[in-house]
Amino acid sequence: MTRWHSWEPWRRNLYVLWVIEFAAFTGLSLILPFIPLYVRELGVTDVADVTRWSGLLLSGPFMVSFLATPVWGTLGDRYGQKLMVVRALIGSSACYVGMALAGDVHTLFGWRLALGGISGFLAAGMALVSVTVPDGERGYALGLLQGVVPAAGLIGPLLGGVLADLIGYRAIFYIVGALCASGGVIAAITLTEARHGPEAPVSQISVRATLRVAWRHAGLRRALLAVIASQLLITTLQPVFVLFVEQLGVEARLLSTTTGVLYAATGITALIAAPWWGRRGDRLGFHGALALALLGSSVTLLLQGFVTGVAQLFALRLVYGGFVAGVLPTLFGFITDGSPAERRGAVMGLSSSATMLGNLLGPLSGGFVAAHIGLRAVFFTSAALLLTVNWYARPLRS
Repeated sequence: MTRWHSWEPWRRNLYVLWVIEFAAFTGLSLILPFIPLYVRELGVTDVADVTRWSGLLLSGPFMVSFLATPVWGTLGDRYGQKLMVVRALIGSSACYVGMALAGDVHTLFGWRLALGGISGFLAAGMALVSVTVPDGERGYALGLLQGVVPAAGLIGPLLGGVLADLIGYRAIFYIVGALCASGGVIAAITLTEARHGPEAPVSQISVRATLRVAWRHAGLRRALLAVIASQLLITTLQPVFVLFVEQLGVEARLLSTTTGVLYAATGITALIAAPWWGRRGDRLGFHGALALALLGSSVTLLLQGFVTGVAQLFALRLVYGGFVAGVLPTLFGFITDGSPAERRGAVMGLSSSATMLGNLLGPLSGGFVAAHIGLRAVFFTSAALLLTVNWYARPLRS
């Protein structure tokens, strides 16, 4: 306890946020890899329809959050980012309870849209970190917090696969709601907000003004577009991955658990690698790391499309996690360093919105490609286009 009180406020915030968001994202990842199987349970049986609905359900929240996140980021700059963290967690809890009560895919889709409007706890947490962490520690802090996603991806899908076989998908939504509600209460009690750097007058901060500032800065503009493209291509696998695993010959009774293990494989190496990418950016610059992260991600993604067995896929997922963990932290680090200090929260809101847009388009694209070309084609097209993103991002490294 003494050591806890001796830490700087920003460090206490960072570790509390990590724990809260780890719990919330673990809950979130309990169900996401198995959305296609839940769609089947709700009465959709045709394979092409399952992939299309899965893409819509996975993309649904981001259809709304793409527009909502910059607004929340701006409100956070005005009234405090801590309030945004609490709001996102409590609101998410209510939406997940609604999903548990859904009786068909249309109702489920409606709750997913509502989630997009009120959620965004990672974006809110990163905005809080970006305005409270001192210079020289920001890359580490953002990398550590971004590492929540792969860390939760390590445990969530594996645990979710087991729970799905034991208690069913519907009950898992109640568990997620409880985790989010608990995180909201803890955030309200423990987080503090003491900003580093100058603050702009409230009247000067708006979504439109922040967007104009970011778009006029060539480096920020290119980095934001790279965030959209890379996240789009990384998330194309979401609506088809469990179906691809099924195609490899995994028995139905082991399908959820096996898929969870494969997601966890990526989470293991991503969890280890994410802080390293952030530290590397702090010490050597974010520019050079980006090329390696994108190149490694594209090559390992391409190779996954050729596998003929689960063991091969598991090995490649391990390597893939180490590379893909470096894409967003390096881009976010560059964006934060290039942002005006008084608008960092709002610019991080734009960055999160760019991520949301990628999350929106990725599953839709993956579902479309799988339905019209085939499951393996999703791996091949995504890998090829990631190489294009690497070429487009070259000026960021010059």
